[in-house]
Amino acid sequence: MNLAWLVAVLEPHEVAINSSSPDDSYDVSGPARLATTLLGEMSRTVRLSELPEPPDGDVVVLAGRCLATDSIESAVPELGNRLLGSDFSDAAEAAALSLVLSSAATELDDFDLSIRVLDRQLANLGKPRRPDDALVRGALLQQKALRQYDIGRLDISVVAEVVSLLANLDARSCSQFATGPATRKTPEAIIETIRRNLLEAADSVLPFQSTILEEAGLPSWQERRRQGWSSIAARIDAKNAREYSRYVKQAFEDKFRRSNTITFGRTSPDIFYGLLALELLGHAGARSARGELALFRLTQDGRAMADVADALRLLRQASAKTELESILNHLYVSGPLAALSRDGRQILAKRASQDTLSVLEMQVLKTAADLFAPSEARIGLDGVLNALKSGKAISAPGSSEIPVRQNEIAWIAVASLANVCQAHDEAALFLLSETVKHVEEDVDRTMSRALSQLEWELVSTKVQGRWLDFITNYSEQTRGIAEVMHARFGMSVPEPDASPGIHSLVYALNNVIHGGTVDDDLVENALPQIVDSLHDIRRRAASGAYTFGGVDYGDIAVALIVNCTADQLWQPLADFLLDFRVLQEDRKGAFERLARSNLVVPDEIAARFRENAVRLVSAPGPSMSDEPTLPFPPAVRFLGAYRLIDEAELYFALAGLAGSSNVKSRREAAVTLATLARHSSHEYLLPLALPLTGDSDSDVRANAARSLTLLSRSGGVLATVAMKRLEEVLDDDGVLTPVLALKALKDQPLILPPAFRAKLVSLGRDHPSRLVRQEAIKLTSRAEGTSEILPSSGDA
Repeated sequence: MNLAWLVAVLEPHEVAINSSSPDDSYDVSGPARLATTLLGEMSRTVRLSELPEPPDGDVVVLAGRCLATDSIESAVPELGNRLLGSDFSDAAEAAALSLVLSSAATELDDFDLSIRVLDRQLANLGKPRRPDDALVRGALLQQKALRQYDIGRLDISVVAEVVSLLANLDARSCSQFATGPATRKTPEAIIETIRRNLLEAADSVLPFQSTILEEAGLPSWQERRRQGWSSIAARIDAKNAREYSRYVKQAFEDKFRRSNTITFGRTSPDIFYGLLALELLGHAGARSARGELALFRLTQDGRAMADVADALRLLRQASAKTELESILNHLYVSGPLAALSRDGRQILAKRASQDTLSVLEMQVLKTAADLFAPSEARIGLDGVLNALKSGKAISAPGSSEIPVRQNEIAWIAVASLANVCQAHDEAALFLLSETVKHVEEDVDRTMSRALSQLEWELVSTKVQGRWLDFITNYSEQTRGIAEVMHARFGMSVPEPDASPGIHSLVYALNNVIHGGTVDDDLVENALPQIVDSLHDIRRRAASGAYTFGGVDYGDIAVALIVNCTADQLWQPLADFLLDFRVLQEDRKGAFERLARSNLVVPDEIAARFRENAVRLVSAPGPSMSDEPTLPFPPAVRFLGAYRLIDEAELYFALAGLAGSSNVKSRREAAVTLATLARHSSHEYLLPLALPLTGDSDSDVRANAARSLTLLSRSGGVLATVAMKRLEEVLDDDGVLTPVLALKALKDQPLILPPAFRAKLVSLGRDHPSRLVRQEAIKLTSRAEGTSEILPSSGDA
């Protein structure tokens, strides 16, 4: 047995090619070439490329292909078949290649192949008869332990065997092997380092309170740290530090170098090989290293789509829930959608057929559902349902969230996938059974979010009735669910019993907003409370006292004016909104609702706002934000929509927001332009909106595109420009921009040029997002004055 093969994987520095000391006879050996490949260091790989071409089928070349993005999908099955289909003459070689295969298969979410290969090599090795066998078996078992840990199925007995094999292994009794020309370590010292690193890896996957190592006579983790057991951690940290330093240097050059100098041979910094070392060792530290690698890549400009897709996989396998949610939302909204689609389909292909789907895999499926064909969504739905029904859904390790909160992602995934594969009744009934099961666990809020994703208009009347019966019987525990039901398909739901005063009013207002009738007595009785509450907020603000969160009384007052003709609230509302001691946050909701509405402001109230317009925009009063956005966007929207501010002042405010280097200000500018365009076509809105459609931020682009659809009604040259630019922004690689633009167009008189109609037909047929396709089809049918539905992309 040539242990150099195992060393090539677990301590590659000790047997790798040394470019400064070339030795043809040594450098062509399999272990030397494999170690060099796994280190990924340019100086060594240049020397590797100078060696004679290896024969066809060379296993080291095949292992190297398993590490490359463009060949991993074909190389992993090929190497897997080699390891499963034939016995290698050298068990150490087979073990080394199995470790490489296992790490690469993890990148493809193929844990089944990984564990099958490891089990095959363990069976071939059999019961250890020599120290070499014990070392090789320990490495294979520890790799299996990490893969079990990854899928939430760790068998502690596997780790216990690793410890028993290696705890008292004498490195001096292992076989000698050829070391690299640059190392000063003896084979015994190298084996001892590997032994210690494997024991550290075993400890890393064990529960914190486990005493398996101490029971085997090994030092505690505190003692091991003091004794400096681990060498791999320090080496990885040093390697990563060099890459971080290179990253900062390149970022500096890109930002401050003014010349157009081209640097040949420049490569992107990466910390992949540090992660690879932990993966090959079977160390649980690989999980956090995956997340670090994902963030490292995502923060670099110009990364390929495949890198972005792999970053999703890394974040999933790192259990980095918050970061994964952020990047998923970003990709869905602004693209590249291909990266989201690729990772989602990898989960469908490799993980959905298992009953061990993780919560984070479900998180990807729920976000990517809109990009799946119906048949694919069905596979995903079955996978989520099976995992939930079997009780084997995997939570993020170390998560402190209550089970119901963890289930929320799975429930939303059920609704999202069911929409695509037309399983609305099935999903509604399953979610009802989950609600019944958890009704005493404060499930209302989490289940409400899941139910809001379901297309209730396609749920049968019979199933809707079952939900209504349940809500009637549990009205106190299902207030949020009841509101979702009413908002989504207008079904009459019972008002919660004993609902406190203001909450009862809010419920009634929502009912009116969704088409219900006004309860005049309830409104009449609530008005004094609203007036008193507005006055109380002003009184406390005058003394510098503020409250956080709670009921937005200003917004409620406007809702009463808009929906219940409570004109007697105008005076106290104006006093409240023009009190510059009141927090901006307390007045924001009222200004926003006013800007969205079409009201006739009483003359005396309008005069007060005109008189205070400049101050309201430029010096609106205190804010809880360290850096509040100025001019105050909600006030700009309200004053501009009702023409209560001088045109020059309005333009100055808009230009300040649109031209800001702060993305938050530009987002507010785009929203403001879209809001103002609904009320009137100020001649300067379109020139301000056009540049924002090319902004780097998706929210800015989307809202600017929405304003284009409204401003294109004005006619003339600029309207032609607006329509031409709108046609271009519909190609935005995300969902938000085309959806907002198409929805805005849907509400406008349609006189569309032929080129734009062709664009709509193309979107309805080919866009990867089901939501965009649906909106484009609706708009095309309306533009053609027909109810004909264009074909979708089906299962393509």
